[in-house]
Amino acid sequence: FITYKGPKLDLQTKSREELEVPLVDPQDLGMLLLRLGFEPVAVVEKRRRGYLVGTLEVTIDEVKGLGYFLEVEAKNCDDLEEGKERVLGLMDTLGLDQLERRSYLELLLERGPE
Repeated sequence: FITYKGPKLDLQTKSREELEVPLVDPQDLGMLLLRLGFEPVAVVEKRRRGYLVGTLEVTIDEVKGLGYFLEVEAKNCDDLEEGKERVLGLMDTLGLDQLERRSYLELLLERGPE
């Protein structure tokens, strides 16, 4: 998929509009972006495992150079507050209290070269 992520909608979470479009040929897309004048900034390498917990999508990411992260998303939820309550409720149940609002790319760029 190629994903558009809109601006963050609140100060507490990473809630945002997300649009995903299936990607047929990643190499063709890479060439298209280069031809449009985009330049590579960094590579984010991750391994991901996905789970469903009720109506929540839970993923565990292992990001090269950063470690492990848990992402919880309320999919197909039009009510921001309801989705946020469900996500924060699961985090509370799991005993998690640290939220990371920065993207993996932001974290890697802040960390600098290895």
